[in-house]
Amino acid sequence: MTFKGLPIELLPTEATPIAKPGGGVDFVPQPPRVPQDFALSKVGSDNVTTSNNDDGQARTRNYVLTGRFDAEIAIGDTWSDDEADYRVETVDGTNGYATRATVLGYLKVAPV
Repeated sequence: MTFKGLPIELLPTEATPIAKPGGGVDFVPQPPRVPQDFALSKVGSDNVTTSNNDDGQARTRNYVLTGRFDAEIAIGDTWSDDEADYRVETVDGTNGYATRATVLGYLKVAPV
């Protein structure tokens, strides 16, 4: 059985700490994860909140991301497309046949 979905290249937000002379730390970002197929489903309606940016409004949308049981995904992973910038909020891989995540999308364009 094949899984149908869109290939998504997740960017981990955790970085590798590198010690600096004098006790400081630099953080080196991790490379993107290998692209994986996920089904992205919109949940509910768009949310509009006030913001100091974007002409006073920020538009967000909630999604459920469904992937294979062995999907490499973590809380805080991000990706972008033409519609939005996405951030993984929760991950549930406990059912043994699929991994599901809740995702918050920060919309780039206003609805028509």
